[in-house]
Amino acid sequence: SRRAPYNADLEGEATLSRVPCTPGTRTDILKRIYDWALDSSPESPHIFWMTGQAGSGKTTIGYTVAHYFDEGEEVPNVLQASFCCSRQFEDTRRQRLIIPTLVYQLARHSKTFAQALLAADKFDSVDIPSKQMQDLLVGPWEQSSANRPQDLLPYLVVIDALDEIEGRGGSDFLRSLITAVQSGHLQGLKFFVTSRPDPELASLCQSFSSDAVCCLYDVAADEVDADIAKYLHAALPALRDEPEITKLVHHAGGLFIYASTAVRYMSPHPDLTKDEQCSLMGKLLGSSSNPKSAEPSKAMILIDTLYRQILSEAFSGLDDELISVRLKILHNLLCTQERVSTSVAAELFSESAGMVNRADSLVRGLHAVLHIENGRVLWYHASFPDFIFTQERFQSAMSGTCLSNRFCSSASHHALLARSCFRIMMSGLRFNICDLPSSYLFDSEVPNLHVEEKIHDALKYSCQYWGQHLVQAALNEQKHLHALVVDFLPSHVLFWIEAMNLLKLSVQCAHILQQVRKCILKHNSDHLILARNITEAGNFATYFVASPAVSSTPHLYISALAMWSQTSAMSEAWKKQFSHIPTLGNVRDNATELTSSVGGLIFSPDGSHIVSGSDDKSVRVWDALTGAELRQLHGHTGFVPSVAFSPDGTHIVSGSWDKSVRVCNIDPGLFWTLTTNGWI
Repeated sequence: SRRAPYNADLEGEATLSRVPCTPGTRTDILKRIYDWALDSSPESPHIFWMTGQAGSGKTTIGYTVAHYFDEGEEVPNVLQASFCCSRQFEDTRRQRLIIPTLVYQLARHSKTFAQALLAADKFDSVDIPSKQMQDLLVGPWEQSSANRPQDLLPYLVVIDALDEIEGRGGSDFLRSLITAVQSGHLQGLKFFVTSRPDPELASLCQSFSSDAVCCLYDVAADEVDADIAKYLHAALPALRDEPEITKLVHHAGGLFIYASTAVRYMSPHPDLTKDEQCSLMGKLLGSSSNPKSAEPSKAMILIDTLYRQILSEAFSGLDDELISVRLKILHNLLCTQERVSTSVAAELFSESAGMVNRADSLVRGLHAVLHIENGRVLWYHASFPDFIFTQERFQSAMSGTCLSNRFCSSASHHALLARSCFRIMMSGLRFNICDLPSSYLFDSEVPNLHVEEKIHDALKYSCQYWGQHLVQAALNEQKHLHALVVDFLPSHVLFWIEAMNLLKLSVQCAHILQQVRKCILKHNSDHLILARNITEAGNFATYFVASPAVSSTPHLYISALAMWSQTSAMSEAWKKQFSHIPTLGNVRDNATELTSSVGGLIFSPDGSHIVSGSDDKSVRVWDALTGAELRQLHGHTGFVPSVAFSPDGTHIVSGSWDKSVRVCNIDPGLFWTLTTNGWI
C-alpha cells in the first residue's frame, strides 16, 4: 500500500491528519517510547502497545515516533517500516496488505533481508494472510539476521490504528505477530502498535508486561490538559490570552480530537478576526456539556456534543427536502468504499442538475469535520463516521434538533449505494464505450483512448464497488438487489467487463462476482439459477482475462464471446445482442475420436482445411470450420509424423517412418509415392 507508510506522499490526501505532536506536548509518553525503542537488552519487550479511546491522540503520537527515528537529528535512524491503518482508503484497511507493505520497506532498508527474501522466492503467499508472516517476514528475517551483532540497535516498525483494519483482520495480524515474537523468530525487530481498546486486541495484549503498554486514558488529567492548552495556544495564537481558552481546555475533557475539531470550527477562514473567533468559541462553549472524565463512554459524550453543534449549524434553516438530500450526500461521502469527490457523491444520489453545488455547500458547512484534498472529501477523524452510523449515539445527541429521527444505518445506506451503482451502470455502460476504431489494434496502440472521458468518475466507482455495496447491504434490501442482478447479467455484464478492462481492472471481475454469488446464496439458497448465471459470468471474465484477447478490448466480443460455450442460457442471451460476431461450430459434436497419437498437423494456406498425420499410418483431411473429417488417406505402412500443404493448397505431402514421401492431389485424393533408403 503506497498510502500506508507514515510519511507517504498522499498527493494532498489526509495530510492534515498525519502531523507530529505540538512541540512541548506528550513529552513523558514520547520519552518512554523512545527509551523502549532504543533498548537492545534481551529482556526489553519486542512489542509496545499504546491504546486509548477515539480522539486521544494515538495517530499523532505514532507519527511523531516514526518521524523521530526516521529523520530526527542526532538520533539513530532505526525506523525500518510503518503501516498507518485507516478506513478512509481501501489499501489501508486490508489485513493482507500489512505484511507485504512492511516487507517491502524492510527490503529497501536492508540489503541482506532483500537478498534472503528473493532467495526464499515465496511471493505466491502475498495474497494469503495466513502464510504471509512465515513466508515473507519470519523466514527471510531469520535467514538474514543469523549473524546480526547482539549489540546492534533493534530496528523499529510502527503500526498505527490497528483497530481500523476490516473485520477481525487487526486481531488476526496481532495474534500472528505475537506468536512469531514469542517463538523468538524476529530477534532484532521491535513493533510499536497503536489501537483503540478493542476487546479482541486488548485480550491479546493482556499478557504484555506493564512496561510494554501505555493506556492514554490512564495519563494524569492535569498533564493532558496542559498539553491541550499548549496545542490551543499554538493553533489559535490570537486567543491565547482569552479566559475562554481555559474553559475550552476543560471542555475538551482530555481529548485532542475535541480540541483540534474546535480549532477547525473556529477557523473556517484564515482571515477571520479575533472577535469573530471569540464569537464562535462562545457558541461552542455554550452548547457543550462537560462530563469531566477520561472514561471512554463519557469521552464519547464530549465528542458527540461537539458533533451535534457542528451538524445542527450545517443543517439549520433548511426545509425537510433539503435536509434529506444533504444528509444522503453526507452518507455517500462517509459510506463509499474509497474517498470520492463531491461530484461523485452527488451523482451517486441523483444526476439532477445542481446536486454538485449542494454537495460542495455541505462540505463547506462541515469544514470542522470534513476537508477536500486532491479533489476528494476526507474526514479528519474516524470518530465522525462512527457517530453518524451508530444509532444510539446519533439519536441521543441529535434529539431535539432538525436531524431528530433521521438516523440511517450503514447497512441501509450500502443498499442505497448498490442501487445507485446499478442505475449508473445500466444507463452509462454500452458496447464499445470508448469508440475503439479497430479490433486490429492493441488497446495500448490506440491514440487518444479517452478512458477517463468516456468512463466518468461516478461510472468508474460504480463498476468497481457495486458488489461490495450489495454484500454489505441490509438483509431486508437483498431481495430487491438480487432482482437488479438478474436484470444486469444478460444485458450489461459484458459491457461491465469491457469497461473494467479499459480501466485495467478486469482482473477484479471474477472476484466481485464470486462475492456477490456467496451473498445471494447466503440470503436465499433457492437462487440456484441466478447463482449459476453469476458463476458463468465469472468464468467468462476469467477466461477473457487469461486470454490474449485481454490486450485488445474489442476481442472480448469477437474472440472470447465467439468461442464461448453456446449451450447455456447466459451465452445465448449474450450472443443474441451481437449478431455479427463470428459463429463457430461446436467442434466437440463433430469430432472423430482417434485411437492413436497425432504426429503432424497443419492448416491449408486459405485456412479452410486441416491435415493430420497419425500413428495409425493414416493421413486425414478435416474441415477447419466445423471440425468434421472430410476424408482418410491410406498408403503409408508406418507412423506419419510430418505433413504439409503445397503453397496453392491443391496438394498434400506426407512423410512416414516407412521411409516414403507421398504426394496427394487433395480433390481426388490420389497418392503417388516417392521412396527413400533412410528415415524421413
